[in-house]
Amino acid sequence: MNLYRYWKTIVSSWVLISATTLVGVVGFGVMSFLQTPLYSASASVFLSVTGGDSTSQLVQGSAFAQQQVRSYALIVKEPIVLQGVIDSLQLPETASQLSRSISTNVPLETSILEITATSESPEEAAAIANATALQMETAVSQLTPSSGGSNAGVLKATTVAPAQVPAFPSSPNRKLDVAIGFVLGLAVGVGFALVRSLADVRVRNTDVVAELTDLPVVGDVLDDPGTNTSAFASQDQDDPRSEAFRKLAANFEFLNYKRTIKTVIVTSPMHNEGKSVTAANLASALALQMRVILVDADLRDPSVSVLTGLPNDKGLTTVLSGRDTVADALQSTGSRGLQVLTAGIAPPNSAELLGSSDVQKLLVELGELCDLVVIDTPPVLPASDTPVLAKLVDGVLVVANANKTKRDQLTETVAQLSLAGGKIIGIVLNQTKSRSKRIQIDALTSRR
Repeated sequence: MNLYRYWKTIVSSWVLISATTLVGVVGFGVMSFLQTPLYSASASVFLSVTGGDSTSQLVQGSAFAQQQVRSYALIVKEPIVLQGVIDSLQLPETASQLSRSISTNVPLETSILEITATSESPEEAAAIANATALQMETAVSQLTPSSGGSNAGVLKATTVAPAQVPAFPSSPNRKLDVAIGFVLGLAVGVGFALVRSLADVRVRNTDVVAELTDLPVVGDVLDDPGTNTSAFASQDQDDPRSEAFRKLAANFEFLNYKRTIKTVIVTSPMHNEGKSVTAANLASALALQMRVILVDADLRDPSVSVLTGLPNDKGLTTVLSGRDTVADALQSTGSRGLQVLTAGIAPPNSAELLGSSDVQKLLVELGELCDLVVIDTPPVLPASDTPVLAKLVDGVLVVANANKTKRDQLTETVAQLSLAGGKIIGIVLNQTKSRSKRIQIDALTSRR
């Protein structure tokens, strides 16, 4: 998948991505607004060593205070400090419970101890921080060893920045929570869209075809819910699906502007991908401009007689077996310029029958009666009939169903037909969700 396909996948999945983003914003926003606001207040305590007459003593005392401040940061949350806070403020908590709302911080290379208290009340948060700082001063004086009745060299704690009553809550940060919800929702939506696209191995559009093969897409038949996708459309029918077949016919005429293609096969990788419907409607659309004979060579599962409403007692097999002549077996339809040779009676050896020299003679005879022979053949992968016949005709059209055909099936079909000597002239995409912005006219032009 290239960058363009990534971008196209994201754009085409805008509804999903918008929905997940909205869920993320609303979800995190609701959670944020439901949280109880908490206030934080901080007091700063400075640790220093008393006394010291020389510069070296002052430096040594400062270094000693920096070493000790981290140890005292741990003592802040101990009962020796917090019990005094509880008693002074008459808090209904134990030292262990109160320690959860106290945090400390020592700025790098300083002997300053920052004490932060968090509470649902801004006044209480400031009171706890200041009371803790005061109790810390007492604890330091109790824990510091005396130096023989002299105050020199004694560690001392001094509150240098009392806590102020906070004006705004420290949490939740609603703007940040909503932003996080937006980013997460967007990421989930984009991720899901890309994973879904990567996991979808079907031939969804012309971009996928371009990744798999350099063959041009000569037709793009929409999956129109307002029409019967398995119907044989009349030549004057006006709907998106009929228009797509007329465009396919126009593209085919562009490919065949020199009239070098007299016989063309319409096939597909697997069953039920729309090849018979495509062959019948392509033949009908082309018959508006030329004489066309539609041949049903799918002897294993004939469909043309059902599509056109014609009897199937005479057809391809009875002509090849000598029971009927071409003139007897050809049937006219309601479509101008179109004749049909149905499959006829099902034979037990369809592959051998289609590979016989009689088929080549029949194609020559049919070619003398019309301008183009359109042949509906079996799907390539389940049977060997089509590769056998592909080398006898002038061109092959492969129908890929956007809802069914898998990528490996299309590549294997192209490989088998090419190996058999078939000349694949293009791909027809069937039942696509949206029409491609353009059919690959540049690719068609390169085949002139």
